[in-house]
Amino acid sequence: LGLRPNPAGTAGPRTPSKNLLLEKVESLCVLNGDMWIATDNDSAGWTRMLNLGAVPEWYLHSHFVWTKLSIAHSRNCQTQLWESPGKARGLSILNRGDFRMLEEIGTEKAIRATKENAGRVFMRATYYENMPEPSDQEQDQPQPPLERPADPAKKIIPLAKPEDLKVPSMDLRKAIEERISVRAYANAPLTIDELSWLLWATQGVRKTGFAVGSRRTYRNVPSAGGRHPLETYLAVRAVEGLSPGLYRFLAVDHSLQELDVPRDVASDIAALCKGQTFIAQAAATFVWVADEYRSAWRYKARGYRGIFQDAGHVGQNLYLAAANIGCGACGIGAFDDLALSRYLGVNGTDLFPAYAACVGKLKS
Repeated sequence: LGLRPNPAGTAGPRTPSKNLLLEKVESLCVLNGDMWIATDNDSAGWTRMLNLGAVPEWYLHSHFVWTKLSIAHSRNCQTQLWESPGKARGLSILNRGDFRMLEEIGTEKAIRATKENAGRVFMRATYYENMPEPSDQEQDQPQPPLERPADPAKKIIPLAKPEDLKVPSMDLRKAIEERISVRAYANAPLTIDELSWLLWATQGVRKTGFAVGSRRTYRNVPSAGGRHPLETYLAVRAVEGLSPGLYRFLAVDHSLQELDVPRDVASDIAALCKGQTFIAQAAATFVWVADEYRSAWRYKARGYRGIFQDAGHVGQNLYLAAANIGCGACGIGAFDDLALSRYLGVNGTDLFPAYAACVGKLKS
C-alpha cells in the first residue's frame, strides 16, 4: 500500500514539524478517527494528526482529493484503500457504528468528522451511493433474533392477554389534537392492566412471520424493514401488583421480566435524565433500548436512521394510548447515555438507550 512502518521506539503522538505544510504527503492512514501521515521528509515515520485537528481546512481541500480504490469488509470492520492524484496511497479502517472516526473523502473535497459536523458526516456517510458494499443479510449471514433472549435466572410475570384488556374508546381526532407533553402527575398508581395496554400499544407483537427473505414480527408500530430493533425497559415506581424496580418487556410473549426488584428507581432515573425531577413523580418510565445489529444486518450503518425513526413511532403511540386511560406522557431525549446504559445493564455500544418517556395519572 506504500505505507511505511513506524520505526521502533517512535510509536505514539508526535508534534507535527513546522514545515509540514511544505512537505509532500507520502502516505495517509486513518485509524478510528486519528489520522497518521508520512511525508517524504519525515524520517521518524508516522505523524499523528488527532481527528485531523492539526490540518488546516485549506490543506485538506487542496491536498486530500483522494479516490477510493477498493473496499474490504467484514461483520464489524470496513477497510478502504484510497489514492491521491499524486499516486500516494492511504488506508482507512472503519468500525461499524462509530462515526466519529469516519473521514468521507470525495473527489472535490474532504469532510472532517468533528464535533461541529458529525451529524452532517453521518447523514452523508449513510447515503446509499456511499454504501455500495453488501449488507450482512445479502451475504447470507445469520439473522439476529427477533428479540433478545430472556434471562433464565430472572422471574417472568405474565400480563393479561391483549384481547382481554378493557380500555375506554376515544375519538382519534380528539386524541391527536389534544396531545400534549405532561410533566405533572397525580399521586396515584397505574393498574397492571393499564401498563399492559401501554406496552401493547407501543411494542405489542400481533404475529410473527416471514417476508422479504427474513423472519419478522408484526407490531402495533411501523419499523423500517420490519426490523423492530427496540427493546422496552421499564423503571416502575407505582404500578399495582408490581414491586418498584427495573423490568424488561418480553414483547413476543407479552410478559414482563424482573431485572432488579425491589428497588427505588424513580429518583435514580430522574438523575440519569439530566436531573429532570418530574420524572421521579411518574408512575413508570419507559426506556427504549436499541439492538444495533437487528437493523444493521439489513441496512448497514443506515440502520441507525431507522432506529431513531422507530423510536418516534413508539413515543407517539405511548402519548395516544395514555390519553384514553386518563394518563399523560412526556418524551425524554436528554439522558446520560453511558450511565443510563450501565444502570440498565446494557453495554451502550451495540445495545444502547435511544429514547425514553415517562407516564403517570393525570391530576384532576
